[in-house]
Amino acid sequence: MINVLIVDDDRFARMGLISMIPWEKYGMKIVGESANGRRALEFIQQNPVDLMFVDIAMPVMDGIELIRRVKEESRHIHFVLLTFHEEFEYVQEALRLGALDYISKDKMEMEDYNDIMQRIRKGIAENSTCFETEAENEQLAALEQALGGVLWLYDNYQMDLAAQLLQTGYIHMRSLEKLLAAVMARIGADTQVQFGHVRHLENAQAALSYLHGCREQYRVQILAQSSTVHARLMMAAEYIWQHSAEPIQATDVADSVNYSRSYFSVSFKKILGITFNAFVRRERIRNAMELLQNTTLPQSEIARRCGYGDTSNFKNAFREVAGCFPGRYRANCSENQE
Repeated sequence: MINVLIVDDDRFARMGLISMIPWEKYGMKIVGESANGRRALEFIQQNPVDLMFVDIAMPVMDGIELIRRVKEESRHIHFVLLTFHEEFEYVQEALRLGALDYISKDKMEMEDYNDIMQRIRKGIAENSTCFETEAENEQLAALEQALGGVLWLYDNYQMDLAAQLLQTGYIHMRSLEKLLAAVMARIGADTQVQFGHVRHLENAQAALSYLHGCREQYRVQILAQSSTVHARLMMAAEYIWQHSAEPIQATDVADSVNYSRSYFSVSFKKILGITFNAFVRRERIRNAMELLQNTTLPQSEIARRCGYGDTSNFKNAFREVAGCFPGRYRANCSENQE
């Protein structure tokens, strides 16, 4: 379904357009309406939008400026212009900026909307796969790396990294669907765990829910194969999740899954891509991040709760994993919440 936003300062024009066109017939749905370009920008920051019908002449921010601003933010949004006949020079400029089509407002009642809507759908289909922005390419590459092995299925910290990348807003949902389909096919080939088809993703939250569902599906299916190394490593990961606040050694975890310490350590690094000690450290620091963000506990108490008897060691481990000291991380969280 194509999400549509109507942007026009004339309330009656918005209502008329919304009621006049059978949107579902063309695979579209109205998700919102805005009275000017600034409000439209605010709306798309919080809501998934694929197509905008934009009036050229509006107060606060006109249609041309709105299109420019959206393009600068590298968003995959298509535009159709709402215009009067005398504004055609602005229409030409908007078309040069990549608008798909235009509708003449003074001929609304006379237009054949079926032809226009079919033309718009064709334009979306032709353009949606052609122009991947640099920002999207960077985010897709980063997400592909985050989901590149099986680590995200075992490591909570790695899953959090993938979740953060999904929240950037740069990645177009259709590109994301292709990436996730490839990721699941590769994991299925490597582990014999089969995932369902990637469904149509409405937004980043839907993509994140899908990943969490696949992660749980993987855990259940892989644990059913109790004799495989993947199953033993999942048991080990769960042991670490439950005991990360305690003194924990590779020997303890190896014993819990009936492996020798040497075989366990080699298998852990080979399959997950990181060492046992790095995995434990990441789980502890992830828990520390939650406490720093959601409580006022002193760092010494957070260190103790996350398995560090020495606050200095905790601070150094935190910086190694998170890229900053815990005090700076807490301050950044507070600034972002203001």
